[in-house]
Amino acid sequence: MSDLPDIESLQNNFSDLNDGNDKVAYLIELGAKLPFFPAELQDDAHIVRGCASRIWMDHAWENGRLHLQLTGDALIVKGLLTILFVAYRDKTPSEILERDPKTILQQLGLAHELSANRQNGFSAVARQIQSVAQFQTKGFHP
Repeated sequence: MSDLPDIESLQNNFSDLNDGNDKVAYLIELGAKLPFFPAELQDDAHIVRGCASRIWMDHAWENGRLHLQLTGDALIVKGLLTILFVAYRDKTPSEILERDPKTILQQLGLAHELSANRQNGFSAVARQIQSVAQFQTKGFHP
């Protein structure tokens, strides 16, 4: 995971790219850096609903911080998942709930570059992450 940029570096990297094709190429590059997701967790229990692509998520809380695993079945989607991974990994529930996914896309300059389906999928995964953070604040562990 050391080769993953932090969210501020992602913002700088995307701001250096003026062309939509370059941004898509960078998303694909980011997707290749998404940490390993076990094949045995790619099942119905871990699938994220509300996405056009198939996306799987697993999580655990370690010392009050989110340990997150994500994967998807498409290259660009994996890039978007990498952004969410970077934005939310190792965060506390309150930090997760404070970070708006639409703002993330705007800060990265991707809000106008992505199709509605990809934006909806990005938001669906972010909502799932925020949902587990909300449950954690209430003492539940979905």
